[in-house]
Amino acid sequence: MKKRLFIAINLPEKVKHLIDAGIAEFEKKMPQGIRFLSSDNWHITTTFLGYQEDMAIPDILKALEDSAPRLEAPEIEITSITYGPPGKSPRMIWLNGSANTSSAIAEIKKITEESFNNHNIRFDIENRKYNCHITLARFETSEVGELPPLDVKLNLKFTPQSLDLMESRLKRSGAEYDKLFGIDFQ
Repeated sequence: MKKRLFIAINLPEKVKHLIDAGIAEFEKKMPQGIRFLSSDNWHITTTFLGYQEDMAIPDILKALEDSAPRLEAPEIEITSITYGPPGKSPRMIWLNGSANTSSAIAEIKKITEESFNNHNIRFDIENRKYNCHITLARFETSEVGELPPLDVKLNLKFTPQSLDLMESRLKRSGAEYDKLFGIDFQ
């Protein structure tokens, strides 16, 4: 059987509550057709592994464990809210990490992907520059109409505890995510 897998940094509950408080009024003012995600689904994806056979999971875990000694916990700094993806017709609302955060997570991504390659894990490598973001909402541009400016100010910082192997289950109501395994940062 195959599972849809990715590697992520999950947000601590305290940070989720701060984000909820910061976007509560903003969320009420958004047009119909924008579907805000549950805070249970908020995370920072580092690597999308795609569909993997169950028998590949032990090798994925071994690759993560082997990379663990080289992974330092990054300071995550959330600095802005924007429509995403940049340069395209927007379909999402994102919380954005700072340039330093994106750089730190890009290094984690590089280290873990090298380990996946060394363990013969097959996945599509993205060659574009890493941009740290958390998806808050999804929508069809054609259904929303004119989008209001995003004027929410957030300046959140936290240090994550682990890098997690996640499963994504696609449903009509949207994706649901489950943490399968985590490795602690050094």
